[in-house]
Amino acid sequence: MHVLCGIDDSAVGRHAAHVAARLAAERGGELVLLHALALPGSPRVPPGVTARRAAAGRQVLDEIADEVARSSGAEVTRELKFGPYADVLRAASQDPACDLLVVGHKRRGRIARALRRTTHDGLTQTAACPVMAVSADDALPTGPTPGRRRPAQKGAGIARLER
Repeated sequence: MHVLCGIDDSAVGRHAAHVAARLAAERGGELVLLHALALPGSPRVPPGVTARRAAAGRQVLDEIADEVARSSGAEVTRELKFGPYADVLRAASQDPACDLLVVGHKRRGRIARALRRTTHDGLTQTAACPVMAVSADDALPTGPTPGRRRPAQKGAGIARLER
């Protein structure tokens, strides 16, 4: 099983990486951790800014990858790409080898969700593979199955871990 996990330096992103690593390890698959960095919108971004952001992004990626590899035993591949987070993950999900995309999900109230779509909302509609949204309060899977499957809005497939 080829699991792709979009990460950032948040508690939710780290937790999603651990869940994805556990799933990949239990199924004898590979985990790809992908960290996307959006560049400032100006075409005149000094080269030093890009290099500093890339170094910081690489450091976050390496730290999380080492942590999840130690705790799960999963084979971890690291990727750092530039661009908007959702766009980078959507493009990476197009890889025919990708079986599952795991993303962190910050819980929001109904009003906040109505005003602003979350990254995982858009990805469940447009990603080329199934999407699993993981909240910080979701428990790590304890058995060979990640939990009960529950359909998302508009018929898109999304798996969510149950406590």
